[in-house]
Amino acid sequence: WLKPWFGREADISQVLLWICDNRLNTPWDKRFSLSVIRENGISFPEGIHMGEDLLFNFRYARKISSAFVSSRAVYRYVDNAQSLTHKKVGFNRLGEYESVYHAMMEETGEAPCRTATNLSYLRVIARYAGQLHRSGYSRQTIAGLLENSPMVKAALAEPTWDPKNILRKLLLRLRQYSLCARLFRG
Repeated sequence: WLKPWFGREADISQVLLWICDNRLNTPWDKRFSLSVIRENGISFPEGIHMGEDLLFNFRYARKISSAFVSSRAVYRYVDNAQSLTHKKVGFNRLGEYESVYHAMMEETGEAPCRTATNLSYLRVIARYAGQLHRSGYSRQTIAGLLENSPMVKAALAEPTWDPKNILRKLLLRLRQYSLCARLFRG
């Protein structure tokens, strides 16, 4: 999806949308200016163990005017089977997602970024529901967890024309978590 931008400079409003959409949430594929970080006191938020990189990138991007998109591979990512993202999911993960979601909503006042954040969390929620189902949680248990979450309610209420998001909403509303598990692996 980023290929059309290779070798070009992207305006910061576009970069912020990519971050809010959870497309550029990792820090390992970027080069940062240490002076921008120091001058603005940007750091990874404490107390958040999943998604802290998204907040760091968002805070950093708000302090710059543009970003160059390179096609060069300058980093080798090694997937770690012991990392947090590979651990068996439980109910506590929803709290982690909500912490980052609420922090993002507090930091962005722009409608396009708020919409992108809601729709990105719709993807996260559908994947999470599927992971809970694969981990053996019952439909009723998953529904009880998700239906009490303001983040889930906001994501489900966000208008969309994207067929995948429409399907995500439908499956979540119908509590079809087994289909979420098959269609939205993560």
